[in-house]
Amino acid sequence: MALEILSLVLIVNHNQFQRVHFLHTSNSLAGSVFRLSNSVSDYFKLSDVNESLALENSLLKERLFYLEGQLSSFKYMPTFESDSSKYKLITAKVIQATTNYRNNYLTLDKGSADGLKVGMGVVSDLGVVGIVCSVSTHFSAVLPIINDNSRISVQVEGKTHSGTLKWQKADIRYAILDEVPLYVSIAKGDGVKTSGYSTVFPEGINVGVVEEVRKKNDNFYDIKVNLGVDYNNLHFVNVISFIHSEENDSLQMKGGSLDD
Repeated sequence: MALEILSLVLIVNHNQFQRVHFLHTSNSLAGSVFRLSNSVSDYFKLSDVNESLALENSLLKERLFYLEGQLSSFKYMPTFESDSSKYKLITAKVIQATTNYRNNYLTLDKGSADGLKVGMGVVSDLGVVGIVCSVSTHFSAVLPIINDNSRISVQVEGKTHSGTLKWQKADIRYAILDEVPLYVSIAKGDGVKTSGYSTVFPEGINVGVVEEVRKKNDNFYDIKVNLGVDYNNLHFVNVISFIHSEENDSLQMKGGSLDD
């Protein structure tokens, strides 16, 4: 074996063609090894990259909410000025999710220690996901649209009438929008957005598109909505924190006590 290696070294050192061929082969082999090594390394870095992108997206969404709020203020109150957004976004990872039950839930890797509270809205890049329904120190549960108890105030884009979105139960891709009167013009393909009639979600967040329009009774539609979120492919979400929620809740409680 030693003689064979010595012979190979002598041939490579004293033969230009063999030297070039040997170097080319060794470089190709080394390149293949490094490529494989980088591929493995990149694979294990994907999780960090995805989380970084999710954090960047949350910052962009915060800015978007702020700008939309500013535009709305200029539209309805031209003299109004605000130097801060009403909403803060907290990025979280979905660590568990069910989609095969009547009452599905999601579990996030963030909790009260991260600023999460019951009642906060949850969104993804594709639209509304659901509402935080339970919180521990480091984790939280989300009631998604695909839960029998979910109710979200939405409206068809470009219309002023709001309705309630409820899950259809049969398919996680669809939900039903009702309480929209028949005199409102609705067509397949119309966008469905959050109404903004609560502090849970800002106005205008995507929910889905109208898939089918049916007459429910003499007064209202039964509108089938194709949801924007794919619950089988949900990894990172943004939890919406309304900065003035405690002040708003306190005011509503006082209003309720006056009614009593």
